[in-house]
Amino acid sequence: MSATPRGGPPRPAGLAAGRVELPGTRRCVYLRELCGADEESVSGRDTLAALRLLDRLLTEGPGASIRPGSAALLTATERHLLLAHVYRTAFGARIDGTVRCTGCGEPFDLDFSLDEMETNVLRRQGSVSATADSVYPLADGRSFRLPIGEDELAVLGLDPAAAAAQLLSRCMVQGNASPEEADVVEAMEKAGPLLDLDLQANCPACGLSQAIRFSIQDYLLAALERDADRLVHEVHQLAATYSWGLGEILSLRRRRRQSLAELISWEPQRSHR
Repeated sequence: MSATPRGGPPRPAGLAAGRVELPGTRRCVYLRELCGADEESVSGRDTLAALRLLDRLLTEGPGASIRPGSAALLTATERHLLLAHVYRTAFGARIDGTVRCTGCGEPFDLDFSLDEMETNVLRRQGSVSATADSVYPLADGRSFRLPIGEDELAVLGLDPAAAAAQLLSRCMVQGNASPEEADVVEAMEKAGPLLDLDLQANCPACGLSQAIRFSIQDYLLAALERDADRLVHEVHQLAATYSWGLGEILSLRRRRRQSLAELISWEPQRSHR
């Protein structure tokens, strides 16, 4: 017979938060771990869904630059790095999956280190410099800032060309620019690199080299959506075993909930040995 923990699980407000440094700045934020209520709230994979998730996870802390409810003030680069932090905490640093060859149609496995990708992406950011107020000067006297979530939300619903033009216009601090000016766009991409890029992979069946698109935002949110059935199963296990309520179980840290559910599944096997 399994023992029931006394007092029930902790509330979300009591979940531990970790300090996360924002690269290239002296800013930091505090993020708590995912709990079931956070996972259950995920609906969609767009920027709005990502910002809503981060707003749930952001907490107060000494020197925090971005506080709960202010995720839209993060640059796109910062948002991607925080989403990578959330992914590592929940799933580990390895990214793996199965893709289908664009040539022969055969499926093949793809895996890589999220840590290595992040290091390589941030190395590009180190090649450009900003002023103390995070403005990037261009050689011709113009300057720009990096887009933040508020900018991206402002262009939602526009066609891609119009969205790109308006986003660039919002980010020009001095002077004007258009998306056709490759030097300006390239400078902005170097200043604010994203974990949203093409990876080269070779099909083991036919040898074709092909580009595989990877976005940490899409990958994390998709992973949480795929885990929805597992979450329901774990909630059922804990409710049936410990007589906890739904709110109590959904307030558990993801890793604690999964460990308890695994223990419940393992105990019947142990009792039959």
